[in-house]
Amino acid sequence: MQTLHALGSQWTLRALTWGTVAALIVFKRWRHLFVFLGARVVGHALAANAALLLARPRPVGIDVIGIWDGFSHPSGAVSALATTLVGITYSDVSAGQARNRAKWGTGALLGCLGLARMYLGVDHPTDILAGVIGGVTVPLVAFRLITPNDVFPSITGAPAPPILRLTSGEPTRSEPHSRSNSG
Repeated sequence: MQTLHALGSQWTLRALTWGTVAALIVFKRWRHLFVFLGARVVGHALAANAALLLARPRPVGIDVIGIWDGFSHPSGAVSALATTLVGITYSDVSAGQARNRAKWGTGALLGCLGLARMYLGVDHPTDILAGVIGGVTVPLVAFRLITPNDVFPSITGAPAPPILRLTSGEPTRSEPHSRSNSG
C-alpha cells in the first residue's frame, strides 16, 4: 500500500507535471500548456483553501500508518493527482478512443490512490471523493472551454473537421449528385 500511496507524492506529481510541460513545449501547443499550468495552480489553490476553511482532522481512533500533513478534507494528494492526470489526458492524448482509454486509466489510478490512503488511515472516504470531484472538475472545465477539440485538432495528424479541409478554397465535402442535376 505504501507503493500505491506514492502515487500522490510530490515527486510523482513533479515528474508528471514537468514531463507534460516538456511535451507541450516540444509540440508547441502553447494554449494547452497555459491551460494545463493554470488548471494545476487553480486546482491546488482551491483544494488548499477548502482544507483550511473546513479544517477537518484526520480519522479519529484509527492508527495512521501512512505519511500525511495538514487537514484531510478534501484530500490534497488525490486532488493534485486528479488535476494532473486529467490535464495530461486533455492536453497530450488525442480525442477519441485513446482519450477514453486514458480517462479509464486515470480513474483506475485515482481509485488505487484513494484505496491506499483509506487503508493507511490517512483520509476518510468523503475526503477522497471531494478530492476527486475538485481535481477532475477544474481541468475538465478549463480544457473544454479554452481548448475545444473542434478548434485545436489533435497532434497525431487526425483529419480536421470538414470545414477546415480546404482544397483551392472549396471544402472537400460535397453534396451527392443526382442524374437530374447532371444536365
